[in-house]
Amino acid sequence: MERERLQAIQILRGIAAMGVVVHHIFMTMRDHPGLVRAGYFPQLPGLANFGATGVDLFFIISGFIMADVVSRRTHAGAGRFLADRAIRILPMFWLASAVYIGWMLWRGASFPPGAYINSVLPVTWDADGGYRFPALYAGWTLAFELAFYALAAIIIAVRPTRPDRVLLLSLALLAIAGSFSAFHARAPIVFNPIMGEFALGLLVWMSWRDRWRWISRNSLTVGAMLLLLLIVTPWSITISVHPEGVVSGTASSSRLLFLGVPYALIVAGAVRCGEAYGRLPRFFERAGNASYSLYLVHPIVLEVARATLPDDARANPEMLAVALLIISIVVSLRVYVLIERPMLGTLKRLRTGIERTLDRRYRNDVICEPRA
Repeated sequence: MERERLQAIQILRGIAAMGVVVHHIFMTMRDHPGLVRAGYFPQLPGLANFGATGVDLFFIISGFIMADVVSRRTHAGAGRFLADRAIRILPMFWLASAVYIGWMLWRGASFPPGAYINSVLPVTWDADGGYRFPALYAGWTLAFELAFYALAAIIIAVRPTRPDRVLLLSLALLAIAGSFSAFHARAPIVFNPIMGEFALGLLVWMSWRDRWRWISRNSLTVGAMLLLLLIVTPWSITISVHPEGVVSGTASSSRLLFLGVPYALIVAGAVRCGEAYGRLPRFFERAGNASYSLYLVHPIVLEVARATLPDDARANPEMLAVALLIISIVVSLRVYVLIERPMLGTLKRLRTGIERTLDRRYRNDVICEPRA
């Protein structure tokens, strides 16, 4: 994938992560009104919760990137693909969860047993079929990401001629099946309309690769205008941005249609531009590189800030929101540079070393095997 296209994707990832952070800052001020002097500033119907839609943008970007990976990695094998994805996702999630749980327990909080279980592998369910949210609440999206990766791995193992088309069709079928309660009740993560957002990312990638005419710079403008229309109209209030609405399937279809489609247009327009960016977008690109750290670390920052500020701090809401956003970004950038990136490099080298050792043993076994 060209450097300019990847840069555009990273910028969008940074924007999506910061949107989620802003949403959680608003939630913190809403749930703890003593922290601010007055009601916080979002007055438009859909603005207060708009940052949470960064999750939808993340899913579409994930579909776009995995389409490129799957189309080039069918020869590498499903096992290596899953190992790469696990290394990328799980260690950082475990580390952030351990810090978050430790801090919350020290502050006197408690979690249900299921939260601890799902902080190890976020794909488990309650006995009644409901999804167990992890202790680090931002990790709820990883269940859908891991389900998407598992499906991609199956397709890599099958090795079809056009893996991108097979993956797109499979995701579309899962999204459609998730609209029926009989399927959704059996596996609410796998059979969920929100899986269609990954499919939209694949569709954008296929359109960009094949240079379909609808991909243009105007796509970004159209997508942004649709989102703006959603923000300024009361209609947006009817779209739930809470995780429960996605996991239960009650909000998945509306998010796919009213958020997924505009964001798909934005991604399409961004990768179509592919131009050099100025200093401000380069900041967003750096935030995009550290977006996973920002996504996982900011709840810790917010909890520490809430514990540090007195219950009746009565801070200026606008200044508090900006300060918490800046602190979250700065801390996450340092975590990315000092922890996430070195850890990923070490784990990848370890995986490569294990693969080479196993490969040498296999070849030695074949050479030493007695002939008939």
